[in-house]
Amino acid sequence: QPAEGLKHTSRAVQLDPKHGQARCDLGVALLNQGQPEGAIEHLQTALELLPPGTEAQYQPAVVRSCLGKACLQRNRHADAAAHFKESLRLAPGNPEAHYLLALALACQGITEGALAHYAQALALRPAIDTSVTLHELLAENQARAGRFADAVRSAEHALQLARASGK
Repeated sequence: QPAEGLKHTSRAVQLDPKHGQARCDLGVALLNQGQPEGAIEHLQTALELLPPGTEAQYQPAVVRSCLGKACLQRNRHADAAAHFKESLRLAPGNPEAHYLLALALACQGITEGALAHYAQALALRPAIDTSVTLHELLAENQARAGRFADAVRSAEHALQLARASGK
């Protein structure tokens, strides 16, 4: 019951706007409901308000990763990259953060950084490679840089992923 949960977490924040855990819960709920702007607001506030000792349940690396996802949804690629980098500083073995950082960097035309984080994500979890968009962006960036063979390989991989997902 996502709508019911959203209602309850919204009410909790209304009752105590300085409750970091409620802010975090509301931010994640809003992100999952496709409301990234509200998610960004509440997750950023949560990072400031979460009390010491809550790291086991409200892991800063996870909160940063959620912030990165919300920023990606709003096309705030530099902000997304910053949040994913901080998430990886806190939890370097997170394949999803590496993969999404690769996407955020590719959106900015930072091809080498994107490829490095893409490779790290694959090394940690090979099955994570599902983003057609990432490979389309890599192909575009590589073509702009005159790396045509690499661009063709990236475009072909994007096509394989698209076909595998039924697109």
